[in-house]
Amino acid sequence: MTIQGKLDHAAGRKAGGKKIDTWTFTHPELDKVEIDVCLVSDARSIRFSASSAAPLLSGQTWEHSDIEELRRIVHADIAQIAQDVCDSTWVEALAIETTSEAAHGQNRAITLKVSATPLHLDAAAPRGNDGSRRIMKDNRVFPLIERSIGEERPGDTIGGIRIETPKSLSVVEVTDETRASLAKIEATLEKFGQLLGRRLGPDQVHAGLPTPQDIAALMQRAAQDSEE
Repeated sequence: MTIQGKLDHAAGRKAGGKKIDTWTFTHPELDKVEIDVCLVSDARSIRFSASSAAPLLSGQTWEHSDIEELRRIVHADIAQIAQDVCDSTWVEALAIETTSEAAHGQNRAITLKVSATPLHLDAAAPRGNDGSRRIMKDNRVFPLIERSIGEERPGDTIGGIRIETPKSLSVVEVTDETRASLAKIEATLEKFGQLLGRRLGPDQVHAGLPTPQDIAALMQRAAQDSEE
């Protein structure tokens, strides 16, 4: 997937001079580019002209009698130039995070959470030695470190006190297969939560708390229901 840049114009246009506007092209992998828009009047015609001193554009100039059409042309041309300059291969992806927390003692609690956050992955960039993947989120490019819930890293604790919630974090490309698999995971966990809640409800819990085998059976039933 190709990531296009964005072209914005100033909130208000300047009057009383040849320069009437400034457009700004932003792209997550490039420096901001400013384009000066001027009103040109000579013997040939009255028209709008756009140009920039940015090295990316190499002194390129655009002209058109319609300013909105000029904006469209400038955006298309700069977006193509940016694509040619950037060698990243961005693909749709998901950051799948799984957290598992347990509170012991008087107030016992177990929390399991699975989330999937949309982003873009640079498929051409190799995975870093620290497990990092090059990703883009909200028009920002940065490394995201994958990890397993069983791993412990130096940054997880300060002075012997754990500050990082145990979690797994993985980046997967979005395909028809991953969409279908995530839908089944979501349906299975949702159904399991309902079945377990029902089993621990007042109409059933007084007959005895569920055994690990009972819980496994509930999960199996939830998995079977998600396949239907």
